[in-house]
Amino acid sequence: MKRQLLLLPLLLLLALLGWPRPGAAQTLATATLTATGQDWTVGDPLPLTLTVNHPAGTQVIFPQLPGEWGDFTVVSQSPATSVTNADGSKTTSQQIDARLFA
Repeated sequence: MKRQLLLLPLLLLLALLGWPRPGAAQTLATATLTATGQDWTVGDPLPLTLTVNHPAGTQVIFPQLPGEWGDFTVVSQSPATSVTNADGSKTTSQQIDARLFA
């Protein structure tokens, strides 16, 4: 029994060392939502740009927003466009045409 208790921590350590983990150099994706223009009034067009910077070899899939999105009314969403950056990463963006009714 005592021998089994001594082996348990060693087995746990070996299991943890063999457990897959993310690499230290793994790059994360970052997303930003920006509004073009200023001084909007209720019902004015509110052009939004959703931009995601992400590693090469990954793909961004933007959700289809509902017509009513919180206090916003979503009029349209453009198809996603992607460009390759100088460092090999990618930038994917989408235009959202919204109106604010709150």
